[in-house]
Amino acid sequence: MAQTSSSWRDLPRRILTVAIGVPSIILLLQNTVTSWLFFQGAHLICLLEWRALVPLLPSPSLSSADKKRDGEDALSLLSQYLMSVFSIASFLITILPPALLPPALMASGILLRLLPHLPMCQTKVKSSAEYIYLTIQHYQFGLLYLSIGFHFILRIAVSDNRGAYHIGNLLFVVWMSDTGALIFGRVMKSTTTRQQQQNQAESKHNQKGIILECLQSISPGKTMYGLFGAIITGPISAILYPMAFASSNELSEVNNPLAQRAMLGFLLAIAGIIGDLAESSVKRLSTKKDSGKLLPGHGGVVDRFDSLLSSAVVYYYWMSV
Repeated sequence: MAQTSSSWRDLPRRILTVAIGVPSIILLLQNTVTSWLFFQGAHLICLLEWRALVPLLPSPSLSSADKKRDGEDALSLLSQYLMSVFSIASFLITILPPALLPPALMASGILLRLLPHLPMCQTKVKSSAEYIYLTIQHYQFGLLYLSIGFHFILRIAVSDNRGAYHIGNLLFVVWMSDTGALIFGRVMKSTTTRQQQQNQAESKHNQKGIILECLQSISPGKTMYGLFGAIITGPISAILYPMAFASSNELSEVNNPLAQRAMLGFLLAIAGIIGDLAESSVKRLSTKKDSGKLLPGHGGVVDRFDSLLSSAVVYYYWMSV
C-alpha cells in the first residue's frame, strides 16, 4: 500500500500544473502571434535546460597549476561558444523553410565540430578530449532533436487559418497518450502482487524480452504496461478530438474515416514514445532525473515537450499529404 501511495505522490502537483497550464495554452493558441511567441518561449527555455543536460564526466586530471588554469579557461570558453552557436543555430532552424533544413543542419554541425580548434579554445589537457567530444555530440543531437522538433511545431501552429486546430490536435493526442502511459503503467505496476514480482525477478531474462530490456536500460521506470497504455490512448484521443473540438471550418476532419484518425493517433503515440526515450537517454548520461523544475510534478519544459518534438514531424507530413 505504501508503494502504491508513493507512486501517486506527485499527482496533486501534476493536476495543479495542468489546471493552470492547459487553459493558458488554449488561450495563447487562438492567435497566430501569441502561439508563435509561446512556442519560441518554450524553445528558449528548452535550450537553457539542454545546456544543463550536458553529459556528466569527471573533471579532467591536470598535472600542474599552469595546465589547470589553461585547461579550465579553455574548456569554459569552449562551453560558452558551443552554447552560443547552438542557440543561434537552433533559432534559425526554427524559422527556416523545410527545404533549407539539410544545409542548415550540416553547416551548424560542422561549425560546432570546429569550435575546439579555435586558438582560445584549445587545451593542453589530453584527458579533456572525451568531455569535449561528448559535449559537441550533445549539442549536435540537440539540433536534430530540439531544433527540428520546434521547427515543425511552429510550422504546424502558424500554417494557415487552421493552425490552432492542428496544433491543438497534436498537443491533445500526444499529451493524452503520455497520460495514458503514466496511468496505465502505474496502475498495472501497483496491482502486480509480490509473488508475481518475485517470479519475474527469477526469470527476468526470459520474460522481459529485448524491448523491455532496452526500455529499462534507458529509463528504469519504463514498463510494457506504459507502452501499451500510450498505444491504446493515442488512437482513441485522435478519434475523439475532431468530434469534441472541431469548429465549422474543420467539419471535414470529423468526416474522415475512423481508421484514418486512429492510424494518426497510433503513429503519434509511437513517435512520442521514441521522443520520450531519446530525452531519457540524454538525462541518463547527465545523471539527472528531470530536465528542470519549472513545471511542478512534470519536471522541466523539455520533459513536457519530449514526445511532442518527435511527434510534430509525423503530424506535419501527415497534414501535408
